[in-house]
Amino acid sequence: MKKIAIGLLVLFLLGFGGIIYMEKWLSANLPAIVNQNEDRNYDILFEDVDIRIFGGSIDFQNIMIVPLNDSLPTTVNGSVRKIRMSGVKIMELVFDKKVNIKELKMEEPAFRLIRNDSTGRPAETSKAFQDLFRDIVSRGLIENFVLEDGTAELYIQKDTLVRFGQFTDLNILAEGLKTDSVTVLNTVPFQVDNIQTSLKNLQIQVSENQLFKMGALDFDYKNREFAFQDMSLKFKEPWTDEVKKMDVQLDMIEFDLRELKIISINTNSDPFGQWTVIADKIILDSLVFHDGRDKNIPRPPDVVKEKIEELIESIPFPVKLDTLQITNSDISYSEIPKGKSEPGTIYFKEFNAIIFNVSSIDSVQRDGDLLIQADTKLNGVGAMEITLKVPYNTGTFNLLATLGPMDMAKLNPTLELMASVKIGSGKLRGMVLEMEADGYKSKNRFVIDYQDLEIDLSKVTEDGVEKKNEVLSKLANLGINRDNLPGNKSYRTPFYTTIRNRYRSPFNLIWLSAKDGFFEVIPSGLGKKIMDVKENRENKPKKN
Repeated sequence: MKKIAIGLLVLFLLGFGGIIYMEKWLSANLPAIVNQNEDRNYDILFEDVDIRIFGGSIDFQNIMIVPLNDSLPTTVNGSVRKIRMSGVKIMELVFDKKVNIKELKMEEPAFRLIRNDSTGRPAETSKAFQDLFRDIVSRGLIENFVLEDGTAELYIQKDTLVRFGQFTDLNILAEGLKTDSVTVLNTVPFQVDNIQTSLKNLQIQVSENQLFKMGALDFDYKNREFAFQDMSLKFKEPWTDEVKKMDVQLDMIEFDLRELKIISINTNSDPFGQWTVIADKIILDSLVFHDGRDKNIPRPPDVVKEKIEELIESIPFPVKLDTLQITNSDISYSEIPKGKSEPGTIYFKEFNAIIFNVSSIDSVQRDGDLLIQADTKLNGVGAMEITLKVPYNTGTFNLLATLGPMDMAKLNPTLELMASVKIGSGKLRGMVLEMEADGYKSKNRFVIDYQDLEIDLSKVTEDGVEKKNEVLSKLANLGINRDNLPGNKSYRTPFYTTIRNRYRSPFNLIWLSAKDGFFEVIPSGLGKKIMDVKENRENKPKKN
Protein backbone atom coordinates (compact mmCIF):
# COMPACT_ATOMS: atom_id res chain seq x y z
CA MET A 1 0.00 0.00 0.00
CA LYS A 2 2.86 2.28 0.90
CA LYS A 3 4.56 1.52 -2.41
CA ILE A 4 1.41 2.37 -4.31
CA ALA A 5 1.09 5.68 -2.49
CA ILE A 6 4.73 6.45 -3.18
CA GLY A 7 4.25 5.54 -6.83
CA LEU A 8 1.23 7.78 -7.17
CA LEU A 9 3.09 10.60 -5.48
CA VAL A 10 5.99 10.14 -7.86
CA LEU A 11 3.64 10.14 -10.83
CA PHE A 12 1.92 13.26 -9.53
CA LEU A 13 5.24 15.00 -8.98
CA LEU A 14 6.45 13.95 -12.40
CA GLY A 15 3.19 15.11 -13.97
CA PHE A 16 3.23 18.36 -12.06
CA GLY A 17 6.85 18.87 -12.90
CA GLY A 18 6.13 18.04 -16.52
CA ILE A 19 3.38 20.61 -16.64
CA ILE A 20 5.65 23.22 -15.09
CA TYR A 21 8.37 22.33 -17.56
CA MET A 22 5.91 22.40 -20.47
CA GLU A 23 4.61 25.83 -19.42
CA LYS A 24 8.16 27.16 -19.13
CA TRP A 25 9.07 25.61 -22.46
CA LEU A 26 6.01 27.17 -24.09
CA SER A 27 6.74 30.54 -22.49
CA ALA A 28 10.23 30.43 -23.98
CA ASN A 29 9.22 29.10 -27.40
CA LEU A 30 5.84 30.72 -28.06
CA PRO A 31 7.36 33.86 -29.63
CA ALA A 32 9.10 31.70 -32.21
CA ILE A 33 6.06 29.47 -32.78
CA VAL A 34 3.66 32.43 -33.18
CA ASN A 35 6.05 34.14 -35.62
CA GLN A 36 7.38 31.09 -37.48
CA ASN A 37 5.61 31.76 -40.80
CA GLU A 38 8.35 32.90 -43.17
CA ASP A 39 5.86 34.70 -45.40
CA ARG A 40 4.45 36.87 -42.60
CA ASN A 41 4.52 40.66 -42.85
CA TYR A 42 4.10 41.27 -39.12
CA ASP A 43 5.63 40.08 -35.85
CA ILE A 44 3.41 39.67 -32.79
CA LEU A 45 5.50 40.52 -29.71
CA PHE A 46 4.34 40.25 -26.10
CA GLU A 47 5.70 40.91 -22.62
CA ASP A 48 3.64 38.52 -20.49
CA VAL A 49 2.04 35.13 -21.14
CA ASP A 50 -0.27 33.07 -18.91
CA ILE A 51 -0.52 29.39 -19.92
CA ARG A 52 -3.19 27.09 -18.56
CA ILE A 53 -2.40 23.55 -19.68
CA PHE A 54 -5.53 21.96 -18.19
CA GLY A 55 -7.76 24.83 -19.31
CA GLY A 56 -6.35 24.70 -22.81
CA SER A 57 -5.92 28.47 -22.96
CA ILE A 58 -3.07 30.94 -23.36
CA ASP A 59 -3.33 34.65 -22.52
CA PHE A 60 -0.90 37.22 -23.94
CA GLN A 61 -0.59 40.63 -22.29
CA ASN A 62 0.90 43.92 -23.51
CA ILE A 63 1.18 42.90 -27.16
CA MET A 64 2.84 44.85 -29.94
CA ILE A 65 2.15 44.35 -33.66
CA VAL A 66 5.29 45.24 -35.61
CA PRO A 67 5.49 45.42 -39.44
CA LEU A 68 8.49 43.67 -41.00
CA ASN A 69 8.36 45.33 -44.41
CA ASP A 70 8.48 49.12 -44.29
CA SER A 71 8.60 49.30 -48.09
CA LEU A 72 4.90 48.35 -48.37
CA PRO A 73 2.70 51.22 -49.61
CA THR A 74 0.64 50.97 -46.40
CA THR A 75 1.59 49.37 -43.09
CA VAL A 76 -0.17 48.87 -39.76
CA ASN A 77 1.36 48.72 -36.32
CA GLY A 78 -0.20 48.88 -32.90
CA SER A 79 -0.78 47.44 -29.48
CA VAL A 80 -3.29 45.01 -28.01
CA ARG A 81 -4.25 44.93 -24.35
CA LYS A 82 -4.87 41.18 -24.39
CA ILE A 83 -4.96 38.22 -26.77
CA ARG A 84 -6.56 35.00 -25.59
CA MET A 85 -6.20 31.68 -27.38
CA SER A 86 -8.77 29.19 -26.07
CA GLY A 87 -9.40 25.57 -26.96
CA VAL A 88 -5.67 25.15 -27.64
CA LYS A 89 -4.47 21.68 -28.65
CA ILE A 90 -1.45 21.75 -26.37
CA MET A 91 0.20 18.54 -27.61
CA GLU A 92 0.23 19.77 -31.23
CA LEU A 93 1.62 23.08 -30.04
CA VAL A 94 4.43 21.42 -28.05
CA PHE A 95 5.42 18.50 -30.25
CA ASP A 96 4.48 19.75 -33.75
CA LYS A 97 4.79 23.50 -33.08
CA LYS A 98 1.42 23.99 -34.79
CA VAL A 99 -1.22 26.46 -33.68
CA ASN A 100 -4.59 24.64 -33.61
CA ILE A 101 -7.15 26.51 -31.50
CA LYS A 102 -10.88 26.97 -31.04
CA GLU A 103 -10.80 30.76 -30.74
CA LEU A 104 -8.41 33.68 -31.06
CA LYS A 105 -9.67 36.79 -29.27
CA MET A 106 -8.08 40.26 -29.45
CA GLU A 107 -9.24 42.75 -26.80
CA GLU A 108 -8.93 46.52 -27.23
CA PRO A 109 -6.41 46.68 -30.07
CA ALA A 110 -5.17 50.16 -30.95
CA PHE A 111 -3.91 50.30 -34.53
CA ARG A 112 -1.86 52.93 -36.28
CA LEU A 113 -1.96 52.81 -40.08
CA ILE A 114 0.71 54.63 -42.09
CA ARG A 115 0.40 55.29 -45.81
CA ASN A 116 3.93 55.67 -47.13
CA ASP A 117 2.71 56.72 -50.57
CA SER A 118 0.65 59.92 -50.34
CA THR A 119 -0.61 59.35 -53.91
CA GLY A 120 -1.99 55.91 -53.07
CA ARG A 121 -5.62 54.98 -53.57
CA PRO A 122 -8.00 55.30 -50.58
CA ALA A 123 -8.90 51.60 -50.96
CA GLU A 124 -5.38 50.74 -49.82
CA THR A 125 -6.38 51.82 -46.31
CA SER A 126 -9.08 49.17 -45.85
CA LYS A 127 -7.00 46.57 -47.72
CA ALA A 128 -4.11 47.10 -45.28
CA PHE A 129 -6.35 46.06 -42.37
CA GLN A 130 -7.67 43.11 -44.36
CA ASP A 131 -4.08 42.00 -45.06
CA LEU A 132 -3.19 42.36 -41.36
CA PHE A 133 -6.09 40.13 -40.27
CA ARG A 134 -5.12 37.63 -42.97
CA ASP A 135 -1.57 37.64 -41.63
CA ILE A 136 -2.73 37.01 -38.04
CA VAL A 137 -5.31 34.32 -38.73
CA SER A 138 -3.18 32.38 -41.22
CA ARG A 139 -0.66 31.46 -38.47
CA GLY A 140 -2.48 28.25 -37.71
CA LEU A 141 -5.79 26.42 -37.68
CA ILE A 142 -8.11 28.91 -35.99
CA GLU A 143 -11.80 28.09 -35.91
CA ASN A 144 -13.12 31.41 -34.60
CA PHE A 145 -11.65 34.92 -34.58
CA VAL A 146 -12.92 37.69 -32.30
CA LEU A 147 -11.81 41.32 -32.16
CA GLU A 148 -13.41 43.64 -29.58
CA ASP A 149 -13.35 47.42 -29.14
CA GLY A 150 -10.66 48.21 -31.67
CA THR A 151 -9.55 51.73 -32.51
CA ALA A 152 -7.32 53.13 -35.23
CA GLU A 153 -5.50 56.32 -36.19
CA LEU A 154 -4.59 56.86 -39.85
CA TYR A 155 -1.48 58.71 -41.01
CA ILE A 156 0.32 59.74 -44.19
CA GLN A 157 4.12 59.75 -44.17
CA LYS A 158 5.38 63.08 -45.45
CA ASP A 159 8.28 65.01 -43.91
CA THR A 160 6.53 64.08 -40.68
CA LEU A 161 3.55 61.85 -39.93
CA VAL A 162 0.33 63.68 -40.80
CA ARG A 163 -2.88 62.32 -39.32
CA PHE A 164 -5.73 62.07 -41.82
CA GLY A 165 -8.30 59.84 -40.13
CA GLN A 166 -9.51 57.62 -37.33
CA PHE A 167 -12.24 55.21 -36.25
CA THR A 168 -13.44 53.54 -33.05
CA ASP A 169 -15.49 50.54 -31.89
CA LEU A 170 -14.15 48.05 -34.42
CA ASN A 171 -15.71 44.66 -33.66
CA ILE A 172 -15.30 41.43 -35.64
CA LEU A 173 -16.78 38.00 -34.95
CA ALA A 174 -15.74 35.35 -37.51
CA GLU A 175 -17.04 31.83 -36.88
CA GLY A 176 -16.12 28.64 -38.72
CA LEU A 177 -12.99 30.02 -40.40
CA LYS A 178 -11.60 28.02 -43.29
CA THR A 179 -8.10 29.44 -43.69
CA ASP A 180 -7.41 27.30 -46.75
CA SER A 181 -10.18 29.07 -48.72
CA VAL A 182 -9.74 32.77 -49.46
CA THR A 183 -12.52 35.30 -50.16
CA VAL A 184 -12.05 39.04 -50.46
CA LEU A 185 -15.64 39.74 -49.38
CA ASN A 186 -14.85 39.59 -45.65
CA THR A 187 -12.73 41.74 -43.35
CA VAL A 188 -10.99 38.49 -42.38
CA PRO A 189 -10.44 37.31 -45.98
CA PHE A 190 -11.34 33.62 -45.64
CA GLN A 191 -14.47 31.57 -46.10
CA VAL A 192 -16.52 31.51 -42.88
CA ASP A 193 -19.75 30.08 -41.54
CA ASN A 194 -20.67 33.51 -40.21
CA ILE A 195 -19.03 36.90 -39.76
CA GLN A 196 -20.17 40.14 -38.17
CA THR A 197 -18.22 43.36 -38.65
CA SER A 198 -18.91 46.84 -37.34
CA LEU A 199 -17.15 50.10 -36.58
CA LYS A 200 -18.09 53.63 -35.56
CA ASN A 201 -16.96 57.24 -35.79
CA LEU A 202 -14.92 57.04 -38.98
CA GLN A 203 -13.34 60.34 -39.99
CA ILE A 204 -11.20 60.93 -43.10
CA GLN A 205 -9.56 64.26 -43.95
CA VAL A 206 -10.20 64.19 -47.70
CA SER A 207 -8.30 67.45 -48.24
CA GLU A 208 -7.04 70.31 -46.15
CA ASN A 209 -10.49 71.89 -46.15
CA GLN A 210 -12.86 68.92 -46.49
CA LEU A 211 -13.78 66.19 -43.98
CA PHE A 212 -15.63 62.91 -44.55
CA LYS A 213 -17.48 61.33 -41.61
CA MET A 214 -19.37 58.09 -41.10
CA GLY A 215 -21.26 57.34 -37.91
CA ALA A 216 -21.38 53.55 -38.21
CA LEU A 217 -20.77 50.57 -40.50
CA ASP A 218 -22.32 47.12 -40.12
CA PHE A 219 -21.87 44.00 -42.26
CA ASP A 220 -24.49 41.23 -42.08
CA TYR A 221 -22.81 38.19 -43.63
CA LYS A 222 -25.83 35.87 -43.67
CA ASN A 223 -28.00 38.40 -45.53
CA ARG A 224 -25.06 39.77 -47.56
CA GLU A 225 -25.88 43.33 -46.52
CA PHE A 226 -23.77 46.37 -45.70
CA ALA A 227 -25.27 49.33 -43.86
CA PHE A 228 -23.52 52.70 -43.57
CA GLN A 229 -25.12 55.32 -41.30
CA ASP A 230 -24.76 59.07 -40.90
CA MET A 231 -22.29 59.83 -43.67
CA SER A 232 -21.23 63.37 -44.59
CA LEU A 233 -18.73 65.29 -46.68
CA LYS A 234 -18.29 68.90 -45.59
CA PHE A 235 -16.05 71.92 -46.12
CA LYS A 236 -14.70 73.80 -43.13
CA GLU A 237 -16.16 77.06 -44.45
CA PRO A 238 -19.19 77.85 -46.66
CA TRP A 239 -18.53 76.69 -50.22
CA THR A 240 -18.74 80.27 -51.51
CA ASP A 241 -15.69 81.07 -49.35
CA GLU A 242 -13.84 77.84 -50.09
CA VAL A 243 -14.23 78.26 -53.85
CA LYS A 244 -12.25 81.51 -53.73
CA LYS A 245 -9.18 79.46 -52.79
CA MET A 246 -9.36 77.45 -56.02
CA ASP A 247 -7.09 78.14 -59.00
CA VAL A 248 -9.50 76.50 -61.46
CA GLN A 249 -13.22 75.74 -61.53
CA LEU A 250 -14.12 72.65 -59.55
CA ASP A 251 -17.35 71.07 -58.36
CA MET A 252 -17.70 72.08 -54.71
CA ILE A 253 -19.55 68.98 -53.50
CA GLU A 254 -21.00 68.50 -50.03
CA PHE A 255 -23.51 65.96 -48.76
CA ASP A 256 -25.22 64.39 -45.78
CA LEU A 257 -26.60 60.84 -46.02
CA ARG A 258 -28.63 59.13 -43.31
CA GLU A 259 -28.11 55.61 -44.62
CA LEU A 260 -26.52 53.72 -47.50
CA LYS A 261 -27.51 50.05 -47.68
CA ILE A 262 -26.00 47.46 -50.03
CA ILE A 263 -28.38 44.52 -50.47
CA SER A 264 -27.46 41.01 -51.68
CA ILE A 265 -23.81 41.81 -52.30
CA ASN A 266 -22.21 39.29 -54.66
CA THR A 267 -19.39 37.05 -53.41
CA ASN A 268 -17.21 38.41 -56.25
CA SER A 269 -17.30 41.82 -54.61
CA ASP A 270 -14.19 43.16 -52.87
CA PRO A 271 -15.52 45.92 -50.59
CA PHE A 272 -12.46 46.04 -48.32
CA GLY A 273 -9.65 45.54 -50.82
CA GLN A 274 -10.41 47.03 -54.25
CA TRP A 275 -13.75 48.55 -53.16
CA THR A 276 -15.49 46.55 -55.89
CA VAL A 277 -19.26 46.34 -55.31
CA ILE A 278 -21.42 43.89 -57.27
CA ALA A 279 -24.91 43.69 -55.77
CA ASP A 280 -28.60 43.46 -56.46
CA LYS A 281 -29.41 46.83 -54.97
CA ILE A 282 -28.10 49.93 -53.22
CA ILE A 283 -30.47 52.24 -51.33
CA LEU A 284 -29.53 55.83 -50.50
CA ASP A 285 -31.96 57.21 -47.92
CA SER A 286 -32.25 60.88 -46.93
CA LEU A 287 -29.44 62.23 -49.07
CA VAL A 288 -28.85 66.00 -48.97
CA PHE A 289 -26.50 66.73 -51.87
CA HIS A 290 -25.17 70.10 -53.03
CA ASP A 291 -22.85 71.01 -55.88
CA GLY A 292 -21.57 74.55 -56.47
CA ARG A 293 -19.45 76.29 -59.11
CA ASP A 294 -18.03 79.77 -59.59
CA LYS A 295 -17.96 80.75 -63.26
CA ASN A 296 -15.60 83.65 -62.49
CA ILE A 297 -12.73 81.21 -61.93
CA PRO A 298 -10.80 79.87 -64.96
CA ARG A 299 -11.81 76.43 -66.16
CA PRO A 300 -9.34 73.54 -66.10
CA PRO A 301 -8.03 72.29 -69.48
CA ASP A 302 -10.93 71.13 -71.60
CA VAL A 303 -11.51 67.40 -72.07
CA VAL A 304 -14.07 65.96 -74.46
CA LYS A 305 -16.92 64.32 -72.52
CA GLU A 306 -18.64 62.09 -75.03
CA LYS A 307 -20.98 59.76 -73.16
CA ILE A 308 -23.33 60.12 -70.24
CA GLU A 309 -22.15 56.71 -68.95
CA GLU A 310 -18.73 58.28 -68.43
CA LEU A 311 -20.30 59.84 -65.34
CA ILE A 312 -20.96 56.31 -64.06
CA GLU A 313 -17.38 55.34 -64.91
CA SER A 314 -16.13 58.27 -62.80
CA ILE A 315 -17.47 56.61 -59.62
CA PRO A 316 -14.28 56.17 -57.55
CA PHE A 317 -14.78 52.40 -57.19
CA PRO A 318 -15.96 49.64 -59.56
CA VAL A 319 -19.70 49.00 -59.25
CA LYS A 320 -22.29 46.74 -60.89
CA LEU A 321 -25.88 47.05 -59.65
CA ASP A 322 -29.23 45.82 -60.80
CA THR A 323 -30.90 48.74 -59.02
CA LEU A 324 -29.88 51.97 -57.30
CA GLN A 325 -32.68 53.59 -55.33
CA ILE A 326 -32.65 57.12 -53.89
CA THR A 327 -35.37 58.05 -51.39
CA ASN A 328 -36.43 61.10 -49.33
CA SER A 329 -33.60 63.24 -50.68
CA ASP A 330 -32.81 66.86 -51.57
CA ILE A 331 -30.44 67.78 -54.40
CA SER A 332 -29.30 71.27 -55.35
CA TYR A 333 -26.90 72.95 -57.76
CA SER A 334 -25.60 76.49 -57.29
CA GLU A 335 -23.66 78.59 -59.73
CA ILE A 336 -22.10 82.02 -59.41
CA PRO A 337 -22.57 83.52 -62.89
CA LYS A 338 -19.70 85.26 -64.58
CA GLY A 339 -19.49 88.87 -63.46
CA LYS A 340 -21.56 88.26 -60.33
CA SER A 341 -20.75 87.42 -56.71
CA GLU A 342 -23.95 85.71 -55.55
CA PRO A 343 -25.07 82.26 -56.72
CA GLY A 344 -28.30 81.21 -58.34
CA THR A 345 -29.59 77.81 -57.29
CA ILE A 346 -31.83 75.08 -58.65
CA TYR A 347 -33.38 72.81 -56.02
CA PHE A 348 -34.83 69.33 -56.35
CA LYS A 349 -36.71 68.73 -53.11
CA GLU A 350 -38.28 65.42 -52.06
CA PHE A 351 -36.18 63.68 -54.69
CA ASN A 352 -36.87 59.98 -55.29
CA ALA A 353 -35.34 57.88 -58.05
CA ILE A 354 -34.86 54.32 -59.23
CA ILE A 355 -31.87 53.67 -61.51
CA PHE A 356 -31.62 50.34 -63.30
CA ASN A 357 -28.58 48.53 -64.71
CA VAL A 358 -25.73 50.60 -63.25
CA SER A 359 -22.25 49.42 -64.23
CA SER A 360 -18.80 51.00 -64.25
CA ILE A 361 -16.80 47.75 -64.51
CA ASP A 362 -15.03 47.35 -67.84
CA SER A 363 -14.82 43.57 -67.50
CA VAL A 364 -18.58 43.28 -67.13
CA GLN A 365 -20.46 43.28 -70.42
CA ARG A 366 -22.74 46.28 -70.28
CA ASP A 367 -25.75 45.39 -72.39
CA GLY A 368 -29.10 47.12 -72.52
CA ASP A 369 -29.86 50.54 -71.14
CA LEU A 370 -29.16 52.59 -68.09
CA LEU A 371 -32.64 53.75 -67.06
CA ILE A 372 -33.41 56.53 -64.57
CA GLN A 373 -36.92 57.24 -63.33
CA ALA A 374 -37.25 60.10 -60.85
CA ASP A 375 -39.83 62.35 -59.27
CA THR A 376 -39.16 65.51 -57.30
CA LYS A 377 -40.36 69.04 -56.55
CA LEU A 378 -38.54 71.70 -58.53
CA ASN A 379 -37.51 74.48 -56.14
CA GLY A 380 -39.67 72.78 -53.55
CA VAL A 381 -43.02 73.47 -55.25
CA GLY A 382 -43.33 72.19 -58.83
CA ALA A 383 -44.05 68.47 -59.18
CA MET A 384 -41.50 67.12 -61.68
CA GLU A 385 -41.07 63.69 -63.25
CA ILE A 386 -37.97 62.64 -65.18
CA THR A 387 -37.25 59.60 -67.36
CA LEU A 388 -33.73 59.27 -68.74
CA LYS A 389 -32.76 56.35 -70.97
CA VAL A 390 -29.09 55.80 -71.84
CA PRO A 391 -28.18 52.92 -74.18
CA TYR A 392 -24.69 51.77 -73.21
CA ASN A 393 -21.80 52.24 -75.66
CA THR A 394 -23.74 54.52 -78.05
CA GLY A 395 -23.10 58.04 -76.74
CA THR A 396 -26.84 58.81 -77.00
CA PHE A 397 -29.67 59.36 -74.54
CA ASN A 398 -33.38 60.17 -74.49
CA LEU A 399 -34.99 62.42 -71.88
CA LEU A 400 -38.57 63.17 -70.95
CA ALA A 401 -39.12 65.74 -68.19
CA THR A 402 -42.49 67.12 -67.08
CA LEU A 403 -43.30 69.90 -64.62
CA GLY A 404 -46.71 70.48 -63.04
CA PRO A 405 -48.55 73.69 -62.09
CA MET A 406 -46.70 76.22 -59.92
CA ASP A 407 -46.20 79.91 -59.22
CA MET A 408 -43.68 80.96 -61.87
CA ALA A 409 -41.97 83.37 -59.47
CA LYS A 410 -40.67 80.26 -57.70
CA LEU A 411 -38.48 79.70 -60.76
CA ASN A 412 -36.43 82.83 -60.02
CA PRO A 413 -33.55 81.07 -58.22
CA THR A 414 -33.14 78.97 -61.37
CA LEU A 415 -33.71 81.75 -63.93
CA GLU A 416 -30.85 83.70 -62.39
CA LEU A 417 -28.59 81.03 -63.89
CA MET A 418 -30.21 81.43 -67.32
CA ALA A 419 -30.62 85.17 -67.78
CA SER A 420 -30.58 88.48 -65.92
CA VAL A 421 -34.33 88.49 -65.39
CA LYS A 422 -36.79 87.76 -62.64
CA ILE A 423 -40.41 86.78 -62.85
CA GLY A 424 -42.69 89.22 -61.11
CA SER A 425 -45.76 87.04 -61.45
CA GLY A 426 -47.20 84.26 -63.57
CA LYS A 427 -49.00 80.93 -63.38
CA LEU A 428 -47.45 77.82 -64.86
CA ARG A 429 -49.94 75.17 -65.94
CA GLY A 430 -47.37 72.66 -67.11
CA MET A 431 -44.09 72.12 -68.92
CA VAL A 432 -42.62 69.27 -71.01
CA LEU A 433 -39.07 68.84 -72.35
CA GLU A 434 -38.31 65.97 -74.73
CA MET A 435 -34.77 65.33 -75.94
CA GLU A 436 -33.05 62.94 -78.35
CA ALA A 437 -29.34 63.56 -77.84
CA ASP A 438 -26.06 62.30 -79.24
CA GLY A 439 -22.47 63.42 -78.81
CA TYR A 440 -22.93 66.63 -80.82
CA LYS A 441 -26.49 67.89 -80.42
CA SER A 442 -29.99 67.25 -79.17
CA LYS A 443 -33.28 67.45 -81.02
CA ASN A 444 -35.82 68.92 -78.64
CA ARG A 445 -39.50 69.54 -78.20
CA PHE A 446 -40.52 72.09 -75.56
CA VAL A 447 -44.00 72.78 -74.22
CA ILE A 448 -44.67 75.40 -71.57
CA ASP A 449 -48.24 76.49 -70.81
CA TYR A 450 -48.56 79.63 -68.67
CA GLN A 451 -50.59 82.79 -68.21
CA ASP A 452 -50.34 86.31 -66.76
CA LEU A 453 -46.55 86.42 -66.99
CA GLU A 454 -44.70 89.58 -65.94
CA ILE A 455 -40.93 89.89 -65.76
CA ASP A 456 -38.75 92.30 -63.81
CA LEU A 457 -35.43 93.70 -64.95
CA SER A 458 -33.20 95.16 -62.26
CA LYS A 459 -30.40 97.64 -61.90
CA VAL A 460 -27.68 98.00 -59.28
CA THR A 461 -27.57 101.38 -57.51
CA GLU A 462 -24.36 103.22 -56.59
CA ASP A 463 -24.48 101.76 -53.08
CA GLY A 464 -24.63 98.22 -54.51
CA VAL A 465 -28.34 97.60 -53.92
CA GLU A 466 -30.25 95.77 -56.66
CA LYS A 467 -33.53 97.51 -57.53
CA LYS A 468 -36.20 96.95 -60.12
CA ASN A 469 -35.62 98.97 -63.29
CA GLU A 470 -39.15 100.22 -63.95
CA VAL A 471 -38.48 101.54 -67.46
CA LEU A 472 -36.70 98.45 -68.78
CA SER A 473 -39.23 96.18 -67.07
CA LYS A 474 -42.13 97.89 -68.85
CA LEU A 475 -40.36 97.71 -72.18
CA ALA A 476 -39.48 94.04 -71.63
CA ASN A 477 -43.08 93.14 -70.77
CA LEU A 478 -44.17 94.72 -74.04
CA GLY A 479 -41.87 92.26 -75.79
CA ILE A 480 -42.88 88.95 -74.19
CA ASN A 481 -45.67 86.50 -74.71
CA ARG A 482 -47.61 87.01 -71.49
CA ASP A 483 -49.73 83.93 -72.14
CA ASN A 484 -48.87 80.69 -73.91
CA LEU A 485 -51.94 78.48 -73.83
CA PRO A 486 -53.48 75.94 -76.21
CA GLY A 487 -56.02 77.65 -78.45
CA ASN A 488 -54.17 80.99 -78.55
CA LYS A 489 -53.07 82.23 -81.98
CA SER A 490 -49.53 82.78 -80.70
CA TYR A 491 -49.31 79.41 -78.90
CA ARG A 492 -45.81 77.99 -79.29
CA THR A 493 -44.58 74.39 -78.89
CA PRO A 494 -41.20 74.63 -80.59
CA PHE A 495 -39.10 71.88 -82.09
CA TYR A 496 -35.47 72.99 -82.15
CA THR A 497 -31.89 71.75 -82.04
CA THR A 498 -29.38 72.58 -79.32
CA ILE A 499 -25.71 72.22 -80.20
CA ARG A 500 -23.72 70.47 -77.53
CA ASN A 501 -20.51 71.82 -76.03
CA ARG A 502 -18.50 68.58 -76.09
CA TYR A 503 -16.23 69.87 -73.32
CA ARG A 504 -19.17 69.95 -70.92
CA SER A 505 -21.11 67.08 -69.41
CA PRO A 506 -24.34 65.77 -70.96
CA PHE A 507 -26.21 67.43 -68.08
CA ASN A 508 -25.00 70.75 -69.41
CA LEU A 509 -26.74 69.85 -72.70
CA ILE A 510 -29.99 69.20 -70.79
CA TRP A 511 -29.61 72.58 -69.11
CA LEU A 512 -28.96 74.39 -72.41
CA SER A 513 -31.89 72.63 -74.08
CA ALA A 514 -34.25 73.82 -71.35
CA LYS A 515 -32.79 77.32 -71.57
CA ASP A 516 -33.22 77.37 -75.37
CA GLY A 517 -36.82 76.23 -74.89
CA PHE A 518 -37.60 79.15 -72.60
CA PHE A 519 -36.11 81.62 -75.05
CA GLU A 520 -38.00 80.04 -77.96
CA VAL A 521 -41.34 80.63 -76.24
CA ILE A 522 -41.32 83.50 -73.75
CA PRO A 523 -39.55 86.48 -75.35
CA SER A 524 -40.78 88.10 -78.49
CA GLY A 525 -38.27 90.02 -80.57
CA LEU A 526 -38.11 93.24 -78.51
CA GLY A 527 -38.07 91.57 -75.12
CA LYS A 528 -35.30 89.20 -76.13
CA LYS A 529 -33.16 92.05 -77.45
CA ILE A 530 -33.58 94.02 -74.23
CA MET A 531 -32.61 91.02 -72.08
CA ASP A 532 -29.63 90.22 -74.31
CA VAL A 533 -28.40 93.83 -74.14
CA LYS A 534 -28.74 93.87 -70.33
CA GLU A 535 -26.93 90.57 -69.94
CA ASN A 536 -24.09 91.69 -72.22
CA ARG A 537 -23.69 94.94 -70.24
CA GLU A 538 -23.50 93.09 -66.93
CA ASN A 539 -20.95 90.60 -68.24
CA LYS A 540 -18.79 93.26 -69.90
CA PRO A 541 -15.52 93.87 -67.99
CA LYS A 542 -15.58 97.14 -66.06
CA LYS A 543 -12.95 99.78 -66.67
CA ASN A 544 -10.78 100.85 -63.75
